[in-house]
This record gives sequence, C-alpha cells and structure tokens, in this order.
Amino acid sequence: MCTSCARGLLVFALLSGCGRSATQGVEVDVVVEGSPAPQSLRFDWLDGDRKLIADQRVPAQGTLDPTEYPLARIRIEVAAGTVGTRTAAVRGFVGETLVATGTSMVSLRQGGWTVVDVALGGARTDAGAPDAEAPADAADAAPDAAPDAEVDAAPDAAPDAAPDAAVEAPPFVCGGVLLVVGQPSSEGDPAMVARLGGLGCGVVVVDDTVVTPAQAMGKSLVIVSESAVPSQVATRLRSITAGVIDMQAALLDDFGFNRNTIGVDWAQSAAELEVAIVDPLHPLSGGLTGTVPMFTAASPAAWAVPDGAGVIKVAAQPSNATHLLVFAFDVGGKMSGTFVAPGRRVAFPLGRDSVLKLSASGWALFDAAVRWAASH
Repeated sequence: MCTSCARGLLVFALLSGCGRSATQGVEVDVVVEGSPAPQSLRFDWLDGDRKLIADQRVPAQGTLDPTEYPLARIRIEVAAGTVGTRTAAVRGFVGETLVATGTSMVSLRQGGWTVVDVALGGARTDAGAPDAEAPADAADAAPDAAPDAEVDAAPDAAPDAAPDAAVEAPPFVCGGVLLVVGQPSSEGDPAMVARLGGLGCGVVVVDDTVVTPAQAMGKSLVIVSESAVPSQVATRLRSITAGVIDMQAALLDDFGFNRNTIGVDWAQSAAELEVAIVDPLHPLSGGLTGTVPMFTAASPAAWAVPDGAGVIKVAAQPSNATHLLVFAFDVGGKMSGTFVAPGRRVAFPLGRDSVLKLSASGWALFDAAVRWAASH
C-alpha cells in the first residue's frame, strides 16, 4: 500500500504504486451512520452470488481513523468494456465484534470511473438481518452511482476478476531487490535477475557468505535463491521487515515457514510438473486457476505442510492438497510456532536450476510473488 496515499483514503493492501491508470473502475466510499465507528472492515465484491473479491481486510493491518471522511476508500480496477452490475458488501468490526454492515449495487460504466457510497449501519441480530459471514442480499441494496465524480489520485484497487474480461494489471513499483546467491551460483540466477529487471526492479546480488540484515535496509524485497547454502544464510534474515521470497527449501524452517521434520513438515520432490491453484482470487495466484504446468519439464521442487494459522495457500501438489509448493504469510501473520511475520513472506522452494524450467505459469506465479511481497 502506498504510504503517501494512506490517511483515511484506503485501498487494498494487495496494491502497489500510486496514481490511477485504469480507464474503467469503481470507487467505493465507506461512510458511517451512527456509532461505534469500525476499527477495521471486511470487503466483498460480488457478481450476482459469486464473490470476485472475498473477505479483504481494510486496512491490511492496524486500525482505521474514525475522524476521516469517508472512513475508507476502496478502488477496484475493471477491465475496459466490462458491463453489468456488481455489489459492494462491507462489514465493520471493533476488534473481532461485528458492529455494522452495508451494501450498495453499482452499474459498471464503460470507459470511466463510478463512485458509490456504502453507508454502514448497526449490525442487527434478527433473523432477517445480514450476518457476519455473508453480505446482505444485493436486491435490498439501493444503487448509488456518481459516474462523473472526481476521485483523487491513489492506487488502483484489485482487478475485478470477472472471467469474461481480460484484466489489465495494476501499476507496480518494485523498488530495490536483494538477491542472495550461493557459490557457485545457479544458472537460474541470471534468469531471475533478467526477469526482475523486466518488472522494473533494481537488483543487487550478494553472496550468501557475506549477506547481513543491514543489506536489506531500504530494500522492498529480499529473494534467497535456491543456490544459496542453507548453513551460510541460516536465520540471519529471519527478522528483517522487507518482503522475503525463499526459494531454498532447507531454509523454510529458518524463516519460520514450517517445522523441520523431513517427510512430515516438508520434503524435496524429485520431479514436479504441475501445481493446483488453491485460491485463484488471491493476487499471489497470478490470475491462474485450476491445475497448471509450473515447469516445462519435470523438475525438483519442495513441498511443505505449514503449521502457522496465518498461512496463505497458493499452489499445491495436484495429488495432495496438503502439500503446498507455494504459500505465504502477510505482515503480522502467525507463522510456525509462536513466530510472527515481520514482513511479507513467500515460500517458493525450488530445486537446483529449476528456475530454468519454469513455464509461463511458473513465471506468472513468480511475478505475482514479487509484486505481492514487495508491496507492503
């Protein structure tokens, strides 16, 4: 999330970069009717009964400022030319207690931005009221669209995931990336440097024998290559606040991703080819759905069974949904044991030179990991 855009005008934490570039979208302004003012929100974006964006927390961490008006501002980028109606459903919480709900239906406007208010009223407990788990019936929501309203420049929100529309990716500002490699380095390391350069990242390569937490200062992201020697890195980077993508399977426990019993908590697989996308609506999925080829040929990669309550499941073995090949933790998420993620963490554990065998889908997952981990 852009700190310069933070105040009370909030956008999804899965965004990056300030400045609206999309030609079509919806701005949802959340206002409060009555008290108490929610400390946090949960946002759903629906196409009929289908949730395109589900249970997104606003803000991603911390609490809202009750003096701001509107209380929160959420932007959803919609692919140009998309038509139809959507429903914005918002639930407000004080701590873990539901205190307010509100919905609004909006007609998508081709070639422009629509602004709609969602007014939060007190959460009722009678049988006909909206509950904490589901938004109110869209038929009861009064449409409220202001197609000519001006909205200030701020990050565009998550793409509307309608399957009938090609979605343009929101703008991404990568910043500096520290790539930790071993000696000899992997043949895949130069390929990663090139890929990161294509994403606009400024890459600094450092040897695993000399890397220090201080070198991560000012970086948006640290990537530990599969070529890194586990004993050289160990827990040195465990507590940095920069985002981390760990590609070295033997460092998963050092970073706090999972416990370390081989064959139970994790194991290196000799020949992975495909992955099953667990949560296609999460930005870490890279827009992928179903079972997709991660590699162009069978390649070594590691699976893990994380024990942390805050795990974000991204991709698993098609034959065993508990064996995750890509997973993550957001800032403040509960990782293994009592460890709490000091920054965004993504496990992307590969085998030696597996980077060279990444398919288009595999690179899409890598790009999504970079965008997400670097954007906090």
